Amino acid sequence: MKGYTICPGFGKAFKRIRDHYGMSMKQFGKTLGISSSTCHRYEHEIAKRMPEDVYNSLLALAMYPEDTDLLYSLVKEGDSIDEEILRLQGIIDRVAEENKHLKALLTEKWSEE
Repeated sequence: MKGYTICPGFGKAFKRIRDHYGMSMKQFGKTLGISSSTCHRYEHEIAKRMPEDVYNSLLALAMYPEDTDLLYSLVKEGDSIDEEILRLQGIIDRVAEENKHLKALLTEKWSEE
């Protein structure tokens, strides 16, 4: 099995990514294509290795936190996208819009000075 060794401190980073999306272990596991118990094992560093596909999905979520399409792309065909993922998309969209608005205000303020 191709994969990556889980190093000390990985569990905190895993949980931080999951918390960023506001997902339970069950929801996050579904997004990554793993079980909630596997999420638990990663967060508590009980697991020693992570399959390459799971790692790549996790890395993408960490690198592109505002990419709502990414959440959909990680859900396997045939799986239903539950209400929590739709709720999450709404939150991410609102935060992204607020971020754009704040950047515009800061740019305008900076230009005036």
